[in-house]
Amino acid sequence: MTEPLPTEPTPPAAEDGGSRLSTPWIVTIVVALVFAVPAAAAVLIENLFRGDVEVADSCFVAAAGSDAESTLFTFDATATVTDPDSGVALVEQRLSATAMAGDRVVYADAVSLGNDCGGSIAVAFAPSGEPTVPASVVLRLLVEDPSGGTVGGLPGSWTEVLAVADGSAAGGATVAIADGETRTLAVVADAAADAEVGAAGEVAWVATVAVD
Repeated sequence: MTEPLPTEPTPPAAEDGGSRLSTPWIVTIVVALVFAVPAAAAVLIENLFRGDVEVADSCFVAAAGSDAESTLFTFDATATVTDPDSGVALVEQRLSATAMAGDRVVYADAVSLGNDCGGSIAVAFAPSGEPTVPASVVLRLLVEDPSGGTVGGLPGSWTEVLAVADGSAAGGATVAIADGETRTLAVVADAAADAEVGAAGEVAWVATVAVD
């Protein structure tokens, strides 16, 4: 008697009378769907923005103090420097102080720093670039600060925001100024007795203002 040929198993009937896929087919279909999703998932979300810019006067104002009336100290708030990134000419306040060999020269009212920003500000001072001040001169910049300390030759309390010694500059101090207040920037220059008369140099710094 001839044996019947094997046949593929018939999928069991569903309870509703329809046929059901065998387990291997179900797995195959699911895998195909999983791998197909990333190729079809291209979702883009766009947010639209518009920015308006209005030019106003600077709210952090540096002005010449009474020491600028002396021939030993000058302050220029009209000088400009071109920013290397934007190419825009920005204001660069320039101070010029005279140091005297063997003496300490104190400019107690060099520059006035005013806050008209509508809130308290924190002004952080940091040197910029390498100074060329002669090594025989020690130069210090101080800002009037109720929470600061005393400095020889200056009445009141002060915070040292920048110092140049041995041809190197250091800084990083931050001074808080309340809205509507004005603080004085002082300059103290000590020159060694053997300092070369006529020697000159400069130091640059950045005052970064954070408005509350």
